[in-house]
Amino acid sequence: LGYLYLANGNETYLAMALDMAEATLAHMTTTDGILTESCCMDTDDCTCNHDGKIFKGIWTRHARHLADSANSAVSLSNRVAALRSALSANAEAVWTRDRDPLTNYTGVAWQGPFVAPDEGGDGQCVTQVSSSACLVADAY
Repeated sequence: LGYLYLANGNETYLAMALDMAEATLAHMTTTDGILTESCCMDTDDCTCNHDGKIFKGIWTRHARHLADSANSAVSLSNRVAALRSALSANAEAVWTRDRDPLTNYTGVAWQGPFVAPDEGGDGQCVTQVSSSACLVADAY
């Protein structure tokens, strides 16, 4: 929808995309706004498959694109600011709550505490890519 807006300037597309982003933030986050999956609400039993592990990274990457696309839409500025704030809160959570300070590996549960990803397998790679996407979305 962000690309459709860029192609034709119709802010309705941005509003629809922001509706979806806000729905995600309303229903797929912890009480303090940190993205999580249904498979990882309880960090003591975090059993996400690779789809679950990568979801947050994909979402933050596209949320950043949406925020950048909507930057010039004055009528949506409060909503865009809230989305940027959510991105920053998630990046802060990745770095302060879900990172092993000895290795700098991040875990599956951004809300913390650190939950080690699958050792050795591609699960660890997927988890690092997802967390990195969030950090880049906030810093970019």
